[in-house]
Amino acid sequence: MINKTILCGRLGADAEFRECTGKQPVVRFSVATDQVAGGTKYTEWHDICWFSPSEKATAYMRDRLKKGVVVAVEGQTRTDKWEKDGVKHSRKVVYADSVHPVVAVSSQDNTSRGQAAPVISDQEAFGDLEDWGDGQ
Repeated sequence: MINKTILCGRLGADAEFRECTGKQPVVRFSVATDQVAGGTKYTEWHDICWFSPSEKATAYMRDRLKKGVVVAVEGQTRTDKWEKDGVKHSRKVVYADSVHPVVAVSSQDNTSRGQAAPVISDQEAFGDLEDWGDGQ
C-alpha cells in the first residue's frame, strides 16, 4: 500500500509554530491548490503538519512560511479523529516529510513575492541534520 501526497500551493496564512510535549517544533499551516474543470476554477484547502527536525530548521522556515508563499509539500495523508462535547469530529491532514518554499519572501517585507527562490538542496539549507543533535 502507498500513502504519498505531493502538493504545490499557496499558504492561506502565516504558518503557526509551536512545541510538542517533547520540545520538538511542530509547524501547522494550510495550503490552497487550484484546479480548473469545465471552465470553473476550484480551490481545495489542505491542512499541513510538519514536525521540524530541529530549532535551526524551524528558524529557517519561520521567515519563509508566510501567507501567499508557494510551497511544495511531500508527505502522507492521515485522518485525525477526536471527540468534543460528545460530538465526533475528523479532518484530513497531510503529515509532511518535507516542505520547500518555492517563492522567495524577504524577511523585512513581502515585496519579493513572485520572484523565483534559488534552488538549493536540503543539505545546503539545513546542513548535516545529524550534527544538529537534539535541537542544538
